[in-house]
Amino acid sequence: MKTFLLGAMLLFGCHHTKPATAVSNAKESQAQACTQEVARVCPAGTVDGCLGAAPTNVHVCALEDATPALPCANEVARVCPDGFVDACGLTPPAAASHVCVTAN
Repeated sequence: MKTFLLGAMLLFGCHHTKPATAVSNAKESQAQACTQEVARVCPAGTVDGCLGAAPTNVHVCALEDATPALPCANEVARVCPDGFVDACGLTPPAAASHVCVTAN
């Protein structure tokens, strides 16, 4: 009987899948908090947000000349250059204010 049920499950594609939100948030949740004493290696022109002028909550790369804008409580998205996103739009937010950080 077990063989029959297993065969039926494989034949009809009965399997468990993760919800899309679990996959889309996986990369964002891997960022380490600024309390962790590590520095993220960032591309030229960017700096670890924990060490930059526009502080972030986690180690993400931000533009070297980034300045903090309005707090995340103000629900206005910051327009960022290609390859960057508004830190407030990440889950959880990567900063307390709208600042552009690397998308990955």
